[in-house]
Amino acid sequence: MTPAFFFSYKPLPKADFNLRAFYKNIFRMPTFNDLYYTDIGNISLQPEYTHQYNVGFQYKKHIPKASGASGNCNLIFTSTR
Repeated sequence: MTPAFFFSYKPLPKADFNLRAFYKNIFRMPTFNDLYYTDIGNISLQPEYTHQYNVGFQYKKHIPKASGASGNCNLIFTSTR
């Protein structure tokens, strides 16, 4: 089981602006191909443990006579061992 926590907040009720963040604790075992694939497999691979953090915001603006415009900005940090 790999836990994840998500957060989203709309600070301005009349604007289409959202703040968001998430944290994930990820565990990944090497696949059969990772370990034994011809010529590139590595039987010494160990499981991966990762902590991933993401914070960002999203803003959408409706423009008449256009399909709309939106913008996103994210900051991502990943720590793997």
